[in-house]
Amino acid sequence: MKREVVVAVAGLTVVVAGLSGCSKGSKAEAKVTVGGQEQHVQGGVQCASHDGSLAITIGDANTTGVVATLSDADSPELLSVVFGDVDGSQLMYAQDMPVSGTATETKASKDGKHYKIAGTASKLDTVANPESKPFEIDVTCP
Repeated sequence: MKREVVVAVAGLTVVVAGLSGCSKGSKAEAKVTVGGQEQHVQGGVQCASHDGSLAITIGDANTTGVVATLSDADSPELLSVVFGDVDGSQLMYAQDMPVSGTATETKASKDGKHYKIAGTASKLDTVANPESKPFEIDVTCP
């Protein structure tokens, strides 16, 4: 079951990353923290809405970048987030995939184009022995 969710979210991430390339980018800054350590994500911020979801891409999603998908609402819900390279591993959160076998509380808030997102993500390469880390994303869409 977890494998199917990982494959589905990975596929969604590719689609979302492609869609986010369609929006106008800028050098909007974002702060990304994983496991208490600030991540140095290179690149701009892009945001794109599609079918009731908002994709926020920070940097290059194929390297150290981050792709977060939220419901496109005044009180957004975090649907998924994928982190590129964090200490040699990819991390991910998906709404329907529990971290380490337990449900994870996430927080997402919106103030205009400014979003704050927090939760816990799991390493993708340790399915047998999952490791999770808390994350925070503070970003403003262009």
